[in-house]
Amino acid sequence: MLSSEIDRGTAGFDVDVLIGVSQGGRSSETLAAFKEANDVPRVALLNVTPSPLGELAEMTVDLGNEPDSYASTIGFTGAVVALDLIAGAMTGRIGADDPWQGIAALAAAVRHDAAEVIDPLRARAARRVAADVVASGASRAAAEEGALLLREVVRMPATASVTRNYLHGEMESAGRTLHIVFGDGREVALARSLSDAGHLTLLVTTRPVGGGADLGVVRLPDVPPSVRVVLETVVMQELVAALSDERNISIESFVFANDDTKQGGVDPADFAIAPPAPTALD
Repeated sequence: MLSSEIDRGTAGFDVDVLIGVSQGGRSSETLAAFKEANDVPRVALLNVTPSPLGELAEMTVDLGNEPDSYASTIGFTGAVVALDLIAGAMTGRIGADDPWQGIAALAAAVRHDAAEVIDPLRARAARRVAADVVASGASRAAAEEGALLLREVVRMPATASVTRNYLHGEMESAGRTLHIVFGDGREVALARSLSDAGHLTLLVTTRPVGGGADLGVVRLPDVPPSVRVVLETVVMQELVAALSDERNISIESFVFANDDTKQGGVDPADFAIAPPAPTALD
């Protein structure tokens, strides 16, 4: 749940443990929730240590102070891995069932395949005026992250949608838009419908689907849902890197420095004002 929903405590919830996720441990709302929820065990999932959030927690799980982008790309995928490991520890999952064995090689292979699929599409994709990212189930996490990355890094208006909602009307606004679809079921038919109508579409799936002039297909291995979310996010990160390069926007730059989202505010020197995104259309 959003930390802002419990920033006045956990009254009304049956809580055994509260796990706060924050890249740098300075997120204002998460800190407020931890300060109020001092009647339950608190676990801080962080990358940066030490941090204010970690000081409030009874236990910390950290990603090792890994250097990260302003968009927290390592922080997101690392948090997915860490949350799954925490869930496995809490439910008694044994080592033989650990889904993360070989994740580095899997991520490298998917990144390579994604780059080959994205490269022929990148110039056209960069000229889209907006993007829709569609998924269901666990892949909704990758869709939400993908839409955020497109907005935060590429400066492209983007929306994450649940497959069923998208089919029930949201797709009617398809126009000069880029479509990224995650899934193996009705998502395959959706991607084909969009591309057959001339809308540039990227499908990320485990299914053996053929591509086309307006349809790029990235094949994923058949892996558990949590691992799949990480691999789907790797595809999105590769796409975002390509589009940022095509639009001549530095990945390590923000336009707006909001000083109320972090404890202690932000250092304006950390924010390089990026040039406006191109507006040329097909």
